[in-house]
Amino acid sequence: MNRLEILQQMEAQKPNDEFVKFAIALEYVKDKKYDTAKNIFQNLTEKFSTYLPTYYQYGKLLELLNENRKAAEIYKAGTE
Repeated sequence: MNRLEILQQMEAQKPNDEFVKFAIALEYVKDKKYDTAKNIFQNLTEKFSTYLPTYYQYGKLLELLNENRKAAEIYKAGTE
């Protein structure tokens, strides 16, 4: 069983755990499944807006995808 599968099992047990969702998004980034990671990060910023690590990692992903304007917006939202 790989790390993503373990995290997905944890998410099934604790569907409102923002850290688990965040860790899943990071695994998708690692696996270069950027659209999936982007969707998870977007959902995290909407549903768990106080979970600050999301903003940094989401911004870094957007930079990687050359979405620099959106990345700047995400960084700014994280500092507010």
